[in-house]
Amino acid sequence: MQSVSILRTLMASVMIISFSFITMDVQAAGQQTDLLVVGSTTVAKSLLEPNRDRIRTATGIELELQCKGTGAGLLRLASGNADVSGASETLADSIASAEARAKSERDPTPLPKNLVYSEIVHERIVIIVNSKNSAIKKLSKQDLANIFTQRVVNWENVGGNDQDITVFISPVGAATRALFQKVIMDGAEYPNDKVHNGGIVMPVSTTAQAIENVAMVPDSIAAVSESVLKISPRKANVRIVETPTIDHPLGFITVGKPSAKVQKLIDYLRSTERKIK
Repeated sequence: MQSVSILRTLMASVMIISFSFITMDVQAAGQQTDLLVVGSTTVAKSLLEPNRDRIRTATGIELELQCKGTGAGLLRLASGNADVSGASETLADSIASAEARAKSERDPTPLPKNLVYSEIVHERIVIIVNSKNSAIKKLSKQDLANIFTQRVVNWENVGGNDQDITVFISPVGAATRALFQKVIMDGAEYPNDKVHNGGIVMPVSTTAQAIENVAMVPDSIAAVSESVLKISPRKANVRIVETPTIDHPLGFITVGKPSAKVQKLIDYLRSTERKIK
């Protein structure tokens, strides 16, 4: 079956990408750092990783990045195991993502009442399909809601070819997942089954992995952060579809007022030259 073949290919991809993230964490753990940053992978990929050297030169701060999602990062910050947590949604939505993650992982960590959010910039979430899927030019909010809830499982139902749809979704606790669910799906639940009504729903661990998977799977779709897509080595293999606008803030969360070092990082990223254009 096509579904089984795709699942096997993707599971191998997930293992390789997950191993690369573990390797990065181990390498980072061996370095002397000034700030341990957790949280949003979008914040890491779009704001921090590309500017790590500039941040070091301008501020003297050495960053250690262990970013696995907004909700997961906020829980880690709350446990006292990080200096600051990146967030790709508002504070209220970040708290909701953390609570969803805690419920999913049975994590009893309580969230502090004095969380402080420092916004850096706004950016878009875009919908991507494989570059070979040329028939799909535009999708409405209802089209997207139907696809991501698997009420529609074939591209033919939204103007495309007669092919089953593979949907890649962010993990529980990820900001992209929560925002898309709130704005586009009106709070409807994602399917729990990997193979659902003939279509395929596959969770991914990061935005980068979602882009990689859509680039490999011809009949797939995902919601991803535009800034991460811009720097992806696979951006030529995917295509942005015209959809309703979905935007969200990128920022940092601290317990109480940001420390002097965290504030220095925030001030630098807020400077005109570092803002996302």
